[in-house]
Amino acid sequence: MVSLNITPTLLTATGDLSVEANLAILSFLFYFLWPFLILFGVVSNMINIVVFTKMGLHDSVSVSFFVLSVTELLYLLFSIAVATTGAIGLQPWQSSLPVGVYFLGGYIAWYQEMFLEISMAIIAYIGLARCCCVAIALKFKHTFTVTRTLVFLSGLISFSVGNRIPILRTTGLAWVTNPLNNTTRLLAWFSDDFNSVKKVYELINRNIFPTILLIVVLVCSVILTYTLIVASRNRRAMTGKALAKNKKDIENLVHRMNINTKDVIEDYHIGSHNYSTKRLKLAKAHTLSSKEIQIVKQVTAVASFLLLAVLVQSMNSLAQVIVPEFMSGRSYKRIYNVMIGFSYSCCYLNTCVNFLIYIKFNSKFRGTFQRVFLCSSTGKN
Repeated sequence: MVSLNITPTLLTATGDLSVEANLAILSFLFYFLWPFLILFGVVSNMINIVVFTKMGLHDSVSVSFFVLSVTELLYLLFSIAVATTGAIGLQPWQSSLPVGVYFLGGYIAWYQEMFLEISMAIIAYIGLARCCCVAIALKFKHTFTVTRTLVFLSGLISFSVGNRIPILRTTGLAWVTNPLNNTTRLLAWFSDDFNSVKKVYELINRNIFPTILLIVVLVCSVILTYTLIVASRNRRAMTGKALAKNKKDIENLVHRMNINTKDVIEDYHIGSHNYSTKRLKLAKAHTLSSKEIQIVKQVTAVASFLLLAVLVQSMNSLAQVIVPEFMSGRSYKRIYNVMIGFSYSCCYLNTCVNFLIYIKFNSKFRGTFQRVFLCSSTGKN
C-alpha cells in the first residue's frame, strides 16, 4: 500500500495559518484587490461629487449623499497615502531618507480611520432618516430638511474630529537627531500616557461605536426592507383591483391593504339596480410613490454594504475578546492579519460600490451622469 505524505500548507500545528497561505492571501489583497477597489472608489466618488453638484443640492437626500461622497473620497486618498508609506517603510533603503516613512504612515492612519467612521455614521444617518420618513411619514415628513441635515452632518464631523484630539495629543511627528551619526530624521513620538489614552480610544471607536452603528443600520435595514415588501404588495393589489364593482369588493380590498375605508371610498352611491364602479384612492400615508420607492431601495442597498463592513469589524473585535491569542504577534497572528485584511476589503468595497447603486436606483443621478459624462441627450430627466 502506497501512502502519500501530504504536508499541510494551510494551517500550522498551533492552528494558525501557514506562512505560505498567509503570504498568498495578503499578496492577493495588497497587489490586486485593494488597488482595484481604491482606484475605482476614487474615480467613482469624484464622479459622484460632480453629478450631485450638477443635480443641485435641493433636498436632504442629495446633500447627504454628496457629503458622503466627499468623506469617502478623503478616506480613500488617505488610504493611498497609508499604503504607499507602508510599502516604502518596509524597504531597507528607507532608513537613509530624512523622513521615517513608516511612522508617517502610522500618523496619517488616524485621519484615514476618522473619515471612515464619518462615512459610516453618515450612512447610518441616511438610513435612519429614510426609516423615519417612510415608517412614520406624517410625523417626520418635514423634519429632515436641508438646513437641519447640514447642521447635523457638521456636528457629526466636528464630534469625530474632537474625539481624536486626546489621542493625537499623545503622539505626533518630530525631528529627532541621532547622536551616533549626527543625522536628523522626522520620526514619531509618544507621550507616557499614550497607551492608556489609546485603550479608551479603542474602546469607544472600535467597540462601542461599531456596536451602536451595527444596531442602527440593522434595524433600519429591516424596516426599510419591510417597507419595500409592503409597498410592492400594495401596488400589486392596486393594479389587480383598480376597479371594484360593488361595496363588498371595495371593503375586502381595503381590509387586505389595511387602509381606513374613508380614505379610499369616495362618491359611493346606488344606481337603479347596480353599484357604480368605484376607483380606489390610496392615502399617501399608506403607500410610497415610485420616486420614494427608488430612494428607499437606494438607501437600503447602501446600508447593506455598510452592514457587511461593520459586521466584519464587530466580529474581529468580539474574537479578540473571546480568544486573547487572536491578535498581532500572538498565536493566531496570521489569521488575525487575514481577517483584518478582509475587514479593510469590506470597507473599500463599501466606499466604491455606491456609484453603481446610484446608477441603478436613482434615475435623476443616472440621467445627469449620462448627460455630463456620456454627452447623451437621453440622460435628461
